[in-house]
Amino acid sequence: MIEVIATVCMLIGVCKDVQLAMTDEKVTPFTCAMYGQAELAKWSLSNPGWLPRRLTCQRAGRYAKA
Repeated sequence: MIEVIATVCMLIGVCKDVQLAMTDEKVTPFTCAMYGQAELAKWSLSNPGWLPRRLTCQRAGRYAKA
């Protein structure tokens, strides 16, 4: 499973990382980069006020949870 890691920020300068899992087992890092943007857009619609700043793709579970 591949996970999209997005850094999102509010206008006041507060930033956080969010993880968006892509559950299809055939997802590659390339398709994650392509379709991860669409997943981040969906997330942005349900989280107004947060602006995407950076997007990366990694294997699920490798991101250190803080």
